Amino acid sequence: MPYFTPRTLQFFEHLAGHNHKDWFDENRQWYHDEVKDRFDHFLRDLIKQVQKDAPEIMIEPKHAKFRINRDIRFSKDKTPYKTHMSAVISKWGRKDMINPGLYLQVGHAGLQFGSGIFSPDKYQLQAIRIHLSQHQKKAEKLLADSTLHSVFGELQGKKNKRLPKEFQEKSLTNPLLFNKQFYFFKKHTEKDILRDDLIEFCMTHRFAAKPWNLFMKKAFGKPK
Repeated sequence: MPYFTPRTLQFFEHLAGHNHKDWFDENRQWYHDEVKDRFDHFLRDLIKQVQKDAPEIMIEPKHAKFRINRDIRFSKDKTPYKTHMSAVISKWGRKDMINPGLYLQVGHAGLQFGSGIFSPDKYQLQAIRIHLSQHQKKAEKLLADSTLHSVFGELQGKKNKRLPKEFQEKSLTNPLLFNKQFYFFKKHTEKDILRDDLIEFCMTHRFAAKPWNLFMKKAFGKPK
């Protein structure tokens, strides 16, 4: 039985066209019944499934999910709500900046997944580049994996135009050192949100990215 319903998708569609507080307040019960409660139920079951492979992940849905309210303080877009629900399944949930996990998004733009390292700080980036320079062939082998390609496609991420001196020579044969982000991203249709096998579909994405994520964690001295 699907976790979400056509009414879930309709809520996001209507919110996209009426993104203001008055409309949201008038439809708050719709949001709770067809979006928030269903998303929490889905996350609870997904976390349980992930824990079978990674028992160290002891988070609850509230630790994983992001608020639907947008932070508009520094944004030109002043619409108050996101037109999706999203979460990160990793050891520390949405606030985890070092353990690569599974990002997922359910909403107006469809079903979306992300995994890897999205926003390393300068110390983490330095550690990753040292790791990549020492294990270039391993990184290349992991990125060429057919399962990873079929599920996610190519590695994504912004790149630096210049590198610190210690990496410049190695970058001639190891262009991955220019990356300052190391993540995968895949977008599916709205219909996929209604899949009967949504948990299994999520796990397919998690397992596809797992070898790369384990490799990334070793850059920070985290072997598991």
